[in-house]
Amino acid sequence: MNVKETLLEQQATIDRIETLKEEMHNLSKFGLDLSETGIFPIDDTTKASLTTIHLLSHVVEDVLDGADPEQAFKQAFTL
Repeated sequence: MNVKETLLEQQATIDRIETLKEEMHNLSKFGLDLSETGIFPIDDTTKASLTTIHLLSHVVEDVLDGADPEQAFKQAFTL
């Protein structure tokens, strides 16, 4: 494998991670928003899961933007 192929594979991986991040963000936000309107009531466990997924999407975004993973986790989860 040459350098160009390696770079293309790395970019494809980054693109997949960005898509995953967007899906995590959009789906969790959609569920949380529906819950708040009363259209789609959810229990506390599901709400906690959706909130965690939403926060993790921001962690992934921050890391893709160059943040240190540990710091991104600490900032998102205020650890």
